[in-house]
Amino acid sequence: MPKKNSLSKSKLMAWRQCPRKLWLSVHNKDAAVVSPTTQARFARGNEVGGVARAQIPGGVYIDTKGDMDRALKETAAALRQKPRRSILEATFAHDDCRLHVDALIPEGRGYRLCGVG
Repeated sequence: MPKKNSLSKSKLMAWRQCPRKLWLSVHNKDAAVVSPTTQARFARGNEVGGVARAQIPGGVYIDTKGDMDRALKETAAALRQKPRRSILEATFAHDDCRLHVDALIPEGRGYRLCGVG
């Protein structure tokens, strides 16, 4: 399981925007203020995610509402039970890195990782 302060795409993007933003997001999460514009962007992202899921019928949807441990377990279970089906919202971890992909799609002998937006 990844550590609490593991590396993620969100953290990399925060650092690229402003190193202090990353520091605050890790060490002072409670101080975050989410503006109405950001709330609207989150809502739009959720809508886009729903549209993307509709484009991949028959996929296994991992709906864990941000519970990383559960997402990791459900992704592993889906890969064991249905290895050649698409997995939507798949989550993986290795050491202190984690990866969350919008869609993991079987392709050839492997998989293609897809991100929406």
